[in-house]
Amino acid sequence: MPRPVQLHVMLSEEEMSSLRSLSDSIDMTVSDTVRILIQAGENSGPVGLAMLVFDRKTLVRYVRNVRSLGHLLNQSTHALNYIAKAVRESGVDALDLTEALEGVSRELEELKRDAEAIREQGARLADAPVVYER
Repeated sequence: MPRPVQLHVMLSEEEMSSLRSLSDSIDMTVSDTVRILIQAGENSGPVGLAMLVFDRKTLVRYVRNVRSLGHLLNQSTHALNYIAKAVRESGVDALDLTEALEGVSRELEELKRDAEAIREQGARLADAPVVYER
């Protein structure tokens, strides 16, 4: 999509350095960073309100992490179902059952930690307006 208007802005060396540093830190061009800051200003609400800014790469990573947690939960559920079936059939060795339960327990603890981290992040971000650079 072509941009119809060009903006010329005079910045001090310090301001330009800050803008370049910000652009580098979010892996965007200086122009895209300015656009996202403009969008952020439009959506900011009250002055001083924290804001959540997503670029495409960050959003993709966030969605991938949430999906991987769902996948881990699904694997854990399958493992528990397998254990339940083996116990019902009563042909399982007690040592094998213990090992399987320990493996599932470790996976569930990891899932619990990851889910808690995402829950905490979500709670911090819940009140922030979201700006997304397309």
